[in-house]
This record gives sequence, structure tokens and C-alpha cells, in this order.
Amino acid sequence: MDDKIFSIFLLSLVLVSTGLLLSSAQEVQPGSELSYPIQSETPFQRERGTVFKIGAATDIPQGVTCRRIISISSDLNIAGKVKGSVISLWGDVNLADTAQVDGDLIIIGGRLKADPNARISGRIRKLSTGEAFSGFISLMSGIPRGYWGNVAWISWKVILFICMLILQVLLFVIFPRNVEAMAHCVSVKPIGSSLLALIIFLLLPPISLMLILSLVGIPVVLILWAFLVAAAIFGKIGLFVALGNALFQTDRMSLISVVVGYTVYRVLTFLPVVGKPIFVVVTFLAIGVCIRTGFGSKAPRKKVARAEYRRR
Repeated sequence: MDDKIFSIFLLSLVLVSTGLLLSSAQEVQPGSELSYPIQSETPFQRERGTVFKIGAATDIPQGVTCRRIISISSDLNIAGKVKGSVISLWGDVNLADTAQVDGDLIIIGGRLKADPNARISGRIRKLSTGEAFSGFISLMSGIPRGYWGNVAWISWKVILFICMLILQVLLFVIFPRNVEAMAHCVSVKPIGSSLLALIIFLLLPPISLMLILSLVGIPVVLILWAFLVAAAIFGKIGLFVALGNALFQTDRMSLISVVVGYTVYRVLTFLPVVGKPIFVVVTFLAIGVCIRTGFGSKAPRKKVARAEYRRR
């Protein structure tokens, strides 16, 4: 039971899956031939705990037993026994005829090549990278329509829109100077903010994963994600103001800019193809802007303005 909880919790934090994602995954059956045989050497250590590998092939020879396997961007070659679940992200899984997996086999962005005699007690689930990413973004932006039905899903979207709009307006009224600093950062330093957002997007999954595997780092992960959620919500106000000001061709701060910017953003996220990418880009860009300005406590200056100030 703890293996399943661990797997679901892990996948939800590394932007690849959650319990709802796994329930919509495609179930497959082993039976294809292995691309190459797995060596059945007997190593010195026959009992292993959690096997975790990044970027290097992982071999579990015959006679070796491990608790669970987590593999990222590497191939798994299993001829021994795994007591718990096997999670493979962006790598192929090869099961020999002597392989035994007592838990679930979860493969994201990879292929399964298994001998017909390989034994898997749990369920086999496969997701492409696009399916996993799309499903996770659906959960971040609201409960998927398939779980609620059309009426409840639309009602949820309307309620979410109203609640978030009220929150945006309240934050704008309470922290006008901070919002102005973030909106100024969007217009003055768009490239730097975008690069910072990209760095956060790339580093967040491995950092979260390493903290979770350390066990004591799980509270740190929760604090980190709570901080990023707060930064995303607060940073988006600056983006909405900048977007509203661009539409109205003005630099004046107003609630109308917040309402119009947020409305345009929400309408774009409802689009079938580009909606989810827009949600991801705006979310991480908001985090980048918020962190770059220290939650709006400081506003960047243009280089030209600095040069003129020095001449004076």
C-alpha cells in the first residue's frame, strides 16, 4: 500500500502524473521480445532498498531483490525481483523471463519489452510524455471534465474564475506598489524574467524528486511548492496589469487592467490546443517575475535610465 502512495505522490510532484493521471493511463500486456538479454550475474549484494538512477542504465540481475525502482532518463533491465513498484520516466523497461514485479509497473515516455514468462502482480500503465504532461496541467488548472461531467465542469470553471478574480482584485488593492513593480518588470526585463522562469521550470522536478527521496526533505518540498504557488498567484497580477495596459495603450495602474488581463488570460486557457501551454508559460513567467522583483518589493531599471543618471 505504501508503494502505491509513494508512487502517486512522487509523480504528482515531478510534473508527470498523479493518481487521476494513472487512472486514465493505457493498460498494456507484456509479451514482446527483449531487444537484448539481461545478464544473470550474482552480485555481492543480493538485497537492495530503493534503486534510484538518473541517466545511467539500471540492471537488476537474476537473484537480486530490491524494494522499488525509480529510473529517470535511463533504461531498466530487470531479471530479478522487485517487491514494490517500478517507475520509469523517459526510459525503456526490459523484463527477462525471470523478472518478477510485485507492485505496479509505471512507464512514462518509454517502451516496455517483456518476456512472456515475466511476472507482474500489479497493473501495467503506460503514458506518453505528452499525455502525462497534458494530464498534469489539467489537474493544475482544474478538475478534468471527464471526472465531473459537462455541467459540473463548467460550473467549476465559473466559480474558479470568480474566486480568482476577486483574489486578484484584493491583492491589487492591498499591494498596489508591489503590483506596479512586477508589471514594470514585465515590460522592462521580459527576457531576464523568461530565462529565470525557464530555469525554475527545468530545475523544479529534479530538486523535488531528490528532496522526496531523502524523506526528511518532504516537508521542504511542501514548503517549496507552497512558496511557488503563492509566487505564481501574486506574480500573475503583474502580468495581467501589463497585458491590460498594453491593450489600452496606457501606463496607468487600474483595476480595469487587472480584470481585462485576467479575463483574456482565462479565455485563452480554455482553447483546446494552446490553452494548456499558455497556462504553463504564464504560471512560470509569473513565478519568475515575482521572484525577480522580490514579490514586487523592488523594480528593475532600464540601462538607459541608469546611464543618464550617471551622467547627471
